[in-house]
Amino acid sequence: MANHAYVKTRKHMSFEAIDAILHKLNEEVFHGCLEIEPWRDGGPGAWGPDGWVLTIQCDGFEDGRVCWLNSPRSFEIRHGGGGDFIWWVDMVICQAVRDAFGGRWSDDGGAGDIKSEVPKTYHEYMRHRFGRRGWATYRFSLYFDKPYVALKYREAVRGAKKRQKV
Repeated sequence: MANHAYVKTRKHMSFEAIDAILHKLNEEVFHGCLEIEPWRDGGPGAWGPDGWVLTIQCDGFEDGRVCWLNSPRSFEIRHGGGGDFIWWVDMVICQAVRDAFGGRWSDDGGAGDIKSEVPKTYHEYMRHRFGRRGWATYRFSLYFDKPYVALKYREAVRGAKKRQKV
């Protein structure tokens, strides 16, 4: 992914609808690891008039993203550094907005319309990313990426696995 991803649609997207999508994803997919800070009518910096600052607590530091509505038909998320976990978060959000409004998702990296489905868990995403042949690379990457995975997400996934064993 490059620095910005866009979801454009013919349907009108509202602040309230996007806010509901972000909160639903935070609860159902991200296990509450996102801190969502909305702004209305001209927020910080040069971003759109309505948007959100998404913050994730990692091991000893914060990571985050900014997303906003450029217009009722254009949603944008600013992404970049971090690791595989935050990139997965970006992609899950873009896909959810695209699917909710029947829009087109693209990236300024020049990929055109992104039609693929993003795995619903980070573990599935990493398996998909590295495939069967890259098992050692996959295991190393999970270990290396560990500090970048949100603490709440790791704890929730660990707790879910323990509950399944009981």
